[in-house]
Amino acid sequence: MVEAAIGVVLVLSVATSFALAPAAPDETARLDAHAADAIAVLRADAPVGAGATRLTALTRSATAERREQAPARSRLASVLPDTVAFRVRTPYGSFGDPRPPGATVGVASATTHHGRLTVRVWYA
Repeated sequence: MVEAAIGVVLVLSVATSFALAPAAPDETARLDAHAADAIAVLRADAPVGAGATRLTALTRSATAERREQAPARSRLASVLPDTVAFRVRTPYGSFGDPRPPGATVGVASATTHHGRLTVRVWYA
């Protein structure tokens, strides 16, 4: 009887450790790489309005950020894998998908003369 109880406790502790274990480091690294790729795309794309890149346009002003939101969202959705969701934060607001609680997130940021832009990605 004691051996059975010890066996049950052992099995439950192993199962709990797997359930509560943090995300694998390579998963976080992959997500960070996807976020960095998103920044690179925004840095390389020409904006709809004035400016050198979509990245600078998104951080230049609230008006420019509103103008660039839809094209930026569409572009990032087309270059990121279908299994990855994203949210972009600019000095003037955020756009993209709401992040689910407890999701493992990859993050990348870029700073322009006008402010900081941060991209967060996670597996949808």
